[in-house]
Amino acid sequence: MSNSDDENEAPLVNKQESPKEFTFPDGGWECSMCNNYNFQLRQNCFRCKKERDETDFAGKPKHIRKAENKRAKIKLLGLNGEQAPRP
Repeated sequence: MSNSDDENEAPLVNKQESPKEFTFPDGGWECSMCNNYNFQLRQNCFRCKKERDETDFAGKPKHIRKAENKRAKIKLLGLNGEQAPRP
């Protein structure tokens, strides 16, 4: 293999550069039995298979809302603790 072949290869990408974050969609429900967050259209809990009923909680669980708020605050402040410029 010649050096010219190496020059034509695509550069390696560092997978740690931009991790993708998953955001839970609105409209779901939290299972009252196992506290799993389920997507809106599920009629049974994904984790414990309990049928959805009036004892389940509509909306995102508190721990998911807290995590989203924390990520938003970190994004607003920037990585170095200084407030990031707003668009």
